[in-house]
Amino acid sequence: MESQRLFVMVLLAGMASGVFIVVMAMRQRAVHIELRHRERMAMIERGLVPAPEMQPGPEPLSRPAGPTGHAATRRNLTGGIILVGLGVSFMILIGVAAGSPEVALGVGGAIATLGGALIVISVVARAPAPTPATPPERPDQLG
Repeated sequence: MESQRLFVMVLLAGMASGVFIVVMAMRQRAVHIELRHRERMAMIERGLVPAPEMQPGPEPLSRPAGPTGHAATRRNLTGGIILVGLGVSFMILIGVAAGSPEVALGVGGAIATLGGALIVISVVARAPAPTPATPPERPDQLG
């Protein structure tokens, strides 16, 4: 009985810390957007024209949004986080309701591993492409 109680307490602490991390990330994002807005307003007050990248909105306009760009990595990251949460939820549901932590770890762990793989894919896809050692030649100099 004591091991089940410890199992539930650890899972509840994990869930609470996950919620805390999400709330703090949302707060950080709001502060970042507010600082960008203040910077833009200060430029306008001084009579400067803000760059197009500073247009209001959640994302700067200069980021690519194609299938291999920022939007795809964001989708993979979001899907991965959702699948990890779903896997942990299945672990809790099966472990507590059915009383078999081994089965819970197998089923929930498999789903959480799939979510972890999506998170890894989004991190790897976000890595910048290597830059060439020499700049490319201009067409007028090929000749």
